[in-house]
Amino acid sequence: LAACLGGARSIAPSTRSRAGPTSPLRTQLLQMAAMLRLRVPLRAAAEGVARTHSKRAASRMRGHPRSWEPAAPSLLAKEPLTWEPAAVELPPHGWAPATGAVPETLPFAVDRAGPAGSLPVYRDIRHGRTKIYTVVRKIRGDTEAMAQELHKLCRGAPVTQRPGRIEVDGDHKLDVVRYLSGLGL
Repeated sequence: LAACLGGARSIAPSTRSRAGPTSPLRTQLLQMAAMLRLRVPLRAAAEGVARTHSKRAASRMRGHPRSWEPAAPSLLAKEPLTWEPAAVELPPHGWAPATGAVPETLPFAVDRAGPAGSLPVYRDIRHGRTKIYTVVRKIRGDTEAMAQELHKLCRGAPVTQRPGRIEVDGDHKLDVVRYLSGLGL
């Protein structure tokens, strides 16, 4: 490499002893020499990255999975819902008052919980914190119709009916709360 550079000891082109135009090959070789001197891995240098991180450092920089951006929606076509909700803009905490504009043909209802009147939709983490379920409680009326709607809403996620509640595999809490709020419940 030193022979190709013409015996120049300095790395930066601006500090060379020779004056005159620099050929593109010489510029590339100088850049390579600078990278080798700085001990930057060649793969990272080829990709234009100034520095690479270890797996552990990269994991720490990414942070906890809860802080990651939501994944892109599934490419599966979403089945049309039987009862379309109105567009509702929920605040970040997810609570919205009941509008009372419930469709008359709606065969199910969900009673609000507690003195704050929040929707009884919860995340349930099981199996050693490896499995997340969305649980809807306080359901009145036709639970089978609600289970079918949740199955469509959650893009085909398995839905289980249990005594007093409906469980959906996966974390779909915000989608279910938006849906129920849009129905006026």
